[in-house]
Amino acid sequence: MRGAAATALGGMWSDSGHLVSVLVAVLREDKSAYVRGCAALALGRLETVAQAALPQLRNAAMKDPSPVVRRRADEAIQRIEFVP
Repeated sequence: MRGAAATALGGMWSDSGHLVSVLVAVLREDKSAYVRGCAALALGRLETVAQAALPQLRNAAMKDPSPVVRRRADEAIQRIEFVP
């Protein structure tokens, strides 16, 4: 349920800094790799709105214990940095 909520939030295209902050907190702190991966996915869907999350996404892409979270964080970085 938490993972679905995180993913849905990323689809809202909000320009709210608060939304990015909440998703970053989930990415850093949630015990579930699935939920952290969903938060990374949601941040990627926000594209340029989530620029402030790039340091945390880079950290997750390199250091998260879950390979799925690392991959999702890397995908999010690509979406945020390379928006056409």
